[in-house]
Amino acid sequence: LSKLSITIEKIEFEGVDEKNNTAILNVFLNVTNPTSQALTTSKIDYRLFVNGDSLGDTYTNSYADIPLNGRPQFLANRDSILQHEIKVPLENEKFVTDLNNNNKTLQNIDWEVKGSAIIESGFSSTIKNFSASW
Repeated sequence: LSKLSITIEKIEFEGVDEKNNTAILNVFLNVTNPTSQALTTSKIDYRLFVNGDSLGDTYTNSYADIPLNGRPQFLANRDSILQHEIKVPLENEKFVTDLNNNNKTLQNIDWEVKGSAIIESGFSSTIKNFSASW
């Protein structure tokens, strides 16, 4: 279970929710499973950093209330993509400036994700810590 790796596939800017003063982002995580067994997850927690600055909140993808066969599957010797839409408060002035300077695209912005995931097989589970840049 510890051989599994989690990286950032991409991050997409979907727009600004003016009512809540948040940026809407789609975060795509690539999960590489180099083992010979299918795995799954019940929860992924992570924090996003933009040009070295934390965007604050910890974001969670929880699948704990979903039966095992409905959770994301990480098939043997394959990559899987997990997508998560998040709303980032536009309180970080540097992030707002970076968005505006890049015409509301994510070009020229250094992203980092740090987090942990509960990885499960049919017989055991473990916590996998991860850190990745994009």
